[in-house]
Amino acid sequence: MNNNLLYLWLRNNIYKFLFVIFSMVFVEFNSISTIQIGVKPNQLDALGVETKKTIEQMLDISPEDVSVIDKFTLDLGIPIEVVEDLANARFVDSVVSDVVVNDTFIPGGEYDWAIEVGFKPGVKDNTGDAVFETVKTHLDDVDGNAYASRTYLLSGVSEQQVNRIAGVLSNDQVQQFRIMSYSDYTDGSGAEPWLPKVESNHKPVVEYFDIINMSDSELVELSSKRSLALNLIEMQELQNYLLKPDVIAVRKLVGLSEQISDVELEKQAQGWSEHCKHKNFNSIFTYRDTTTGQVEIINSLFDTYIRAPTKKIESEKDWIVSTLSDNAGVIEFAPGWYFAYKVETHNSPSNVEPYGGSITGIVGVFRDPMGTGQGGKVCMGTYQFSTGFPDYAGEYMPGIPPMQLLSEVIRGVKDGGNKSGVPTMLGGAHFHEGHMGKCAIHVGSGSIMPAEINGKDGAYKKANIGDRIVMVGGLIGKDGIHGATESSLEHGNWISAQHVQIGDPYTQKKVQDFIIEARDLGLYNSITDNGAGGLSSSVGEMAEETGNNGGCVLNLDQAPLKYDGMDPWEVLVSESQERMNIAVSKENMPKLEELARKHDVVMTDIGEFNDSGYFDVRWEDKTIAYIEMDFMNNGVPVMNLEAEWTPPKLIEPTIVFNYDGGIDENIISFGDITHTDILKMILSDSNVASKEYIQRQFDHEVQASSVGSKHFVGKYSDVEGDAISFAPVLEINDGIIASQAINPELSKIDTDDMTKYVIDEAIRKIIAVGGDVDDIVLCGNTCHPSLIYDEENNPDGKYKAAQLVRSLKALEECCLGFGTADITGKDSMSMDGRLKNKDGDEIRVSAPPTFLVSGIGKIDDVSRCITMDAKMS
Repeated sequence: MNNNLLYLWLRNNIYKFLFVIFSMVFVEFNSISTIQIGVKPNQLDALGVETKKTIEQMLDISPEDVSVIDKFTLDLGIPIEVVEDLANARFVDSVVSDVVVNDTFIPGGEYDWAIEVGFKPGVKDNTGDAVFETVKTHLDDVDGNAYASRTYLLSGVSEQQVNRIAGVLSNDQVQQFRIMSYSDYTDGSGAEPWLPKVESNHKPVVEYFDIINMSDSELVELSSKRSLALNLIEMQELQNYLLKPDVIAVRKLVGLSEQISDVELEKQAQGWSEHCKHKNFNSIFTYRDTTTGQVEIINSLFDTYIRAPTKKIESEKDWIVSTLSDNAGVIEFAPGWYFAYKVETHNSPSNVEPYGGSITGIVGVFRDPMGTGQGGKVCMGTYQFSTGFPDYAGEYMPGIPPMQLLSEVIRGVKDGGNKSGVPTMLGGAHFHEGHMGKCAIHVGSGSIMPAEINGKDGAYKKANIGDRIVMVGGLIGKDGIHGATESSLEHGNWISAQHVQIGDPYTQKKVQDFIIEARDLGLYNSITDNGAGGLSSSVGEMAEETGNNGGCVLNLDQAPLKYDGMDPWEVLVSESQERMNIAVSKENMPKLEELARKHDVVMTDIGEFNDSGYFDVRWEDKTIAYIEMDFMNNGVPVMNLEAEWTPPKLIEPTIVFNYDGGIDENIISFGDITHTDILKMILSDSNVASKEYIQRQFDHEVQASSVGSKHFVGKYSDVEGDAISFAPVLEINDGIIASQAINPELSKIDTDDMTKYVIDEAIRKIIAVGGDVDDIVLCGNTCHPSLIYDEENNPDGKYKAAQLVRSLKALEECCLGFGTADITGKDSMSMDGRLKNKDGDEIRVSAPPTFLVSGIGKIDDVSRCITMDAKMS
């Protein structure tokens, strides 16, 4: 080996070389080390400035100074000298920052308090994971964990104030903090490791319940205790199933009694949840219109007002490829190219932990079009936030103030999109007092795929008998359990935080790259994402594809876990993020494993698809769940709901200038004011004013597809555009125009008017920038308060049910009238919450009925699109 080659080898392997040498000579060695990074004394601490502003906005407290320090705790057994070399070479920008190892970082200036914030044990720590992966790229044999925390140094605040500040800088659902005096911090407390280890001696067990002998009250209690969100009729249906002689006989053959396992109970709760089964939309409605006396029986709002008109229009337009069946709707926007689109909501998790809820929402909805057809490349993201007014100072006392919730939701979507390399192209925000109880966080995504892949239609997929069930992506943990069932409940203090997850854009980007290459090589037959319900939902859905009611054997003990101690039912329904399932023939497994190593993606064989007709779950070769596929998917009882429409009694207010006739609630009076002043008042309203302060935080130009109608318009490009256009396939001019519209204020008058208004608006926006009404499809997302009438808890339930009926009737009318199919969407019910007022009384707060419409138009030359702002001739 000549000197040049020796130099290259040492340069590329220096950290591994040092690790071996240090270990051999027993240099100073700690199993746990800390790295702390802060800005140099002469540099601006941008995070400190941002944090100071946040404290002032949220708490009306003005610290004199704030400094921010990042800490990485390495529980990796690495020699200190190696940690120091890595810290200086890989973790710090020496131009603006300083770093210390196993010591306290002391910046310039004087401070009074230190607050250290980090995640609780078991919560997804993306920064800590990235630190570990960075170390691992240099040290092959390293093992253990890395954890990230952040310390805030503050001056000019009291002890009482610092405790309030700690509550704003952390979220007790997923984080913990410790407060130190500055003297304690500098004396060594600041250097102490942050170690949120998951330590459990629990051995996995399966619990069985004798529900066939339970009384009605015991069934209801069991559902409530386990957060199953199943009502009495549904629990009784499970009872009846287990009492069938043929079911008893089959269960005996596989080693199960008539008692139901917790795995089966949780599986059915997930599959029958409102979130997954859309029970309200599929109910039988008795609709009464008190103004006409008309009584109408409607068997499934979904089938009647969404599926029927959409399928009619689909049959008339050959460029509409797939509707209402896959993870996203699909159109052919250019010869040889498909575009898939979907909008989801992530309301309950965002209400509990807004950053985690929103980042999980956006990276989760990326997986919908990614897992549509044979798999798509994600090319765009969207958002719509509906929260309480940021400056709200009314009677409700929410757990998280609206301004803080909005700020964290924005940060979550920003991190999810920006760090995934996906442009967040379109969005908006609407504020309403009703969203104090439960916010509505809409996130959308689009992907592209070839119309033909390896000789097959790009939108076609099918798991075959004998295909292996392969899970790729993230590991499974307890963060993300009961997401499907708890999102089906109204928000209150009794909802747990275990259903909150934190998305990991970096891991998902690796999964995306892996999926696209595997797709192009023809290495799998079917794909879907692990969303609500995790493996329970995704494997159950894919198992239907094999024919004869489908079937599978799922080996839960083979699933990769973040830590030990999880029970089988938790592994089954966990919604831990960044996971996709693919169906792979046995002969393709070796090639797929090689590809997974190339992309550094975890890939695990967890079972096999068959046509047994049963969902067969095993743990250490023992069957712990055995459910008929037909009953599992179609056995949920259909609800009967009463809907009664009586128009609200509203009086149109009169606007009077210089009115002096006394108090009159029906008169809006203006004093000495001009029309220009009124216009300025309207434009400054938080629901009318520009949302540039939100959209500017998102990367809308990554992937370089934005052409024509841009994201900002106006003389100073400071107002978001009403529609955007882009060319996702860079080699051709064919593209997409996207718009969205929302106006829940009109629901006060009539949801029929509201729905027609927003559909018309979404279509007009596309036409205004260059689209054609004949080339537009819709994505409709309903957010609605509970429809279930209850004399005490929901006395206006019948009216709310009628509002939903009228909204969907209007959707059908518009779809058929405009010829625009509603190719995909999502309903989010139970948009209610329970809040305390300033007197300590608990109040039910319902969000207004909302219909978010996304318009998707295809255009053969996107460069012809124009912006909507007025122009000089």
